[in-house]
Amino acid sequence: MKNVKYGKCVRCGKTYDAVPDLTNCECGGILDIVYDYDYIKSVLTKEKLAKRDNRSMWRYRELLPVEETTPDTPLRVGWSPLYEEDRLAKLLGLKKLWVKDDGQNPTASLKDRASAMAVAKAHEAGAVLAGGHTVEDREPKYGLSVSGVIDPAHVASNRGLCPGDRLILTKPLGTGILSTVVKARWDGWEEAEAEFCRWAVRLNRGGGRVIRELGLRAATDITGFGLGGHAMEMARASRVTVRLEAERIPLMNRVLDYAGDGLVPGGSLANKRFCACGCDAADNVPDLLLSAVFDAQTSGGLLLAVPEERLEQAFGLLAEQDEGAWLVGEVLPERLDGKALEIR
Repeated sequence: MKNVKYGKCVRCGKTYDAVPDLTNCECGGILDIVYDYDYIKSVLTKEKLAKRDNRSMWRYRELLPVEETTPDTPLRVGWSPLYEEDRLAKLLGLKKLWVKDDGQNPTASLKDRASAMAVAKAHEAGAVLAGGHTVEDREPKYGLSVSGVIDPAHVASNRGLCPGDRLILTKPLGTGILSTVVKARWDGWEEAEAEFCRWAVRLNRGGGRVIRELGLRAATDITGFGLGGHAMEMARASRVTVRLEAERIPLMNRVLDYAGDGLVPGGSLANKRFCACGCDAADNVPDLLLSAVFDAQTSGGLLLAVPEERLEQAFGLLAEQDEGAWLVGEVLPERLDGKALEIR
């Protein structure tokens, strides 16, 4: 973004380069956009602005944090009229009063401007926004569903595991536990929130590139069933056994401490109970670690099944994009006792 110098955290003051994936600070703070007004003056003049026919917020796109190539959103947002209200001004003891009618925005709300920006940033991330709804709550929520067109020759499914594959995880575990800490306002909840945000805001773009360039057959995202639940699902669908190495599983800061305090969400406990009959965990694997393995994740990473001979390439591609990469296990032949998941 040539018109943006950097993003600056309103909480800790840390600055970040103006890149498409710019979201928020690793401490959880919101980034204030610092514009390059000298550059903007060189490309946006009063004369140029006066000639524009665009009657929407995108009329001023040089003053918005988007890439030059990002298209305008299709619905008109902004450019809502101002009405002079003399009688109301007199009643309130004001010299002049103007009322802006944002009821003319697509959903009759001033929030349409922020929504239009979210759609534009989703486009930059390679996503297509097809619909949605509004929820009024204490916390802001922005949910998406994804649909698209794929090339059948380049698909990694959750049923393509083969014995000998090695398993790479691209994000540490613990968002379910940390979100419970934040909701409970438990001791250290602000640090837990910052750690949650540090990982949740990262896209899985790097893992997607590994899947495409290496032609991987099997992968899944780690979400509501936790690492253990999704690994078991892949193993059963592929008729193999997945072995996870407990000491190699990455965890977010203080996750085990919080789990020891009993701050494990109900959904994660349900995952653990549901998968118990199909999981063979060694006696030396701590129960608290198992709680983290089955912790329901929000914006979790990817579990990639990589043939051993391509392992170095996979780690190299992830490192190029500053993505997390932990070798957490391997794929074994199917066990005869029905245990699809081993944790050692």
